[in-house]
Amino acid sequence: MLPLLLLISAVRAMAPPRKYAGPGFRVVRCFPKLSRRDADKAVCDGRVMVNGCVAKPALRVKSGDVVTLDGRKQDWEAFAASLDENARRFLVYNKPVGVTCTTDNNDRRSLRFQPALKRYFSAGRVFPVGRLDADSEGLVLLTDDGKCADALLQPKSKVAKTYVVEFERDVDDGDVTRLADGVEIETPQQRSGATTTQRTRPCEVSREGDRRLRFVLAEGRNRQLRRMAEAVGHAVVRLERVAFGPLAVDGLERGAARELTASERAEVVAHVDAAASSSSPARPRRRRRSR
Repeated sequence: MLPLLLLISAVRAMAPPRKYAGPGFRVVRCFPKLSRRDADKAVCDGRVMVNGCVAKPALRVKSGDVVTLDGRKQDWEAFAASLDENARRFLVYNKPVGVTCTTDNNDRRSLRFQPALKRYFSAGRVFPVGRLDADSEGLVLLTDDGKCADALLQPKSKVAKTYVVEFERDVDDGDVTRLADGVEIETPQQRSGATTTQRTRPCEVSREGDRRLRFVLAEGRNRQLRRMAEAVGHAVVRLERVAFGPLAVDGLERGAARELTASERAEVVAHVDAAASSSSPARPRRRRRSR
């Protein structure tokens, strides 16, 4: 048995390293062991260099580029090459209350430290598609492909998300109508800190009890449902995301995670591909020559 293991190790060592063949890979994604926030900070702090020059956050690297972090060369090409169309990783996690939707190494409540997700983080970088408040629970989709996340969240093609919300007191039919039609809420911007006041888009709202409503939203502003409830004079006591597009939390225990089934994966990838094609820039029209 030992000689066989030694032979396998030797063959792996002799195999040529995987090369990235894409048009450009964002430099902030070259560090699978860092959270997105830590990777952004490392680049902004000037700790990352590409071919001997200090990297900028928007820089994209190509095969052959040498990327270093604090002077240490990074094997980024093998990681980037693993993120091709066939290697996309998707998983769903049934988040309990108290878990934060971040991958922060310094936050023990973050997704990185949850028992059901540890093996996925140890195998490579994954991150949540969007956010779910710490005091909310339910389905969180994670992936290792930034393009997929962007396609699923872009304003023109956001996937509808379904929530079941329990209120502190009974909700009358008039308030249900107001919530469905849209209400004005204030939303703080995470980066700038500025607050914007805007009406929410119309959404589907159905009754599941005197104090329980089901919402289907196509937008996802910061703490949107809680702010919508406040706008009509109600307080939320429990909020659960039960579906993300075609993905449902049914049958998945709280705190558990699983990879997508083949059919679920096909639906998500189809949506991503459709979003990518619809967002492709149109070709400029040729000007006709004047005769």
